[in-house]
Amino acid sequence: MKYHNKCLGFTLAEVLITLGVIGVVAALTLPSIITKYRKNVVETRLEKFYSVMNQAFTMAVADNGDIYADLPINSSRVDASQQDVWYKKYILKHLKAVSTSTSVSTYYKVLLADGSAFFSSMSTDANNFYIYFYYCVNASKCTVGNFDGKNQFLFRYNPDNKKVEPNSMGLTIDQLKRQCYANTSPTQRHGCVGVIMKNGWKIPDDYPWIH
Repeated sequence: MKYHNKCLGFTLAEVLITLGVIGVVAALTLPSIITKYRKNVVETRLEKFYSVMNQAFTMAVADNGDIYADLPINSSRVDASQQDVWYKKYILKHLKAVSTSTSVSTYYKVLLADGSAFFSSMSTDANNFYIYFYYCVNASKCTVGNFDGKNQFLFRYNPDNKKVEPNSMGLTIDQLKRQCYANTSPTQRHGCVGVIMKNGWKIPDDYPWIH
């Protein structure tokens, strides 16, 4: 008895159809995968910044007690060179900082080891000490004074509870959402990081600025 061997395989048409289906599926799913990745990077780095900065300030106070005495009183803006001296004395020893910059007169920039960065804007009066942090998830995209809810987010140092926290934390999450979501100007989205923090450091599904 003779057996005839047959070579089984795909025809060119079948291969092309399969590749076409794969291409369509990839085109439909890739944007959502990219968005999920972007959101994850932002969530992770925001929570890390919050934790690291609070640890740095807590350690600075534990080491030195009063960390404000060196600063000029009644200064509407402490210039970047004065901030440089202050940060190097109290804060930078507790951070993984790669470099610093005083190139903008009243904004002090710190580049962190994970590729993120922050600008510091500082002012003082007889009773209070104010710092605003313009935190950049990606240091290469930093813009002075910006907090667009995509790459940059606004934190502040609260002198009452001695903590670094998202700006406008006294508001409810609904108030923060209105403040973040409704502002078309990227310099007015004060509440965006507060929304994310109050949502357990997760970006809500209806968040408009990362997609």
